[in-house]
Amino acid sequence: MLIILLTLVGIILFITVVFARDAIRKQKNKELDKGMNPITLKHPILANPTVIAFVLFFIICSIVTYFSYMYYYK
Repeated sequence: MLIILLTLVGIILFITVVFARDAIRKQKNKELDKGMNPITLKHPILANPTVIAFVLFFIICSIVTYFSYMYYYK
């Protein structure tokens, strides 16, 4: 059960990061924001707050899933 839940969360994370990456690449060519951080301009994928939020969400969901599984099924 735990493996299934973690796999599902991982699949959702992968799909959202792929779609976010494509949206970031399309946005990069169409708009220039003069107030952007130089690090974000240099690394538009890794320094993007949306991608960081997706990864943190995955980590938090994994921890909550693990502890819920341990609490209810062990």
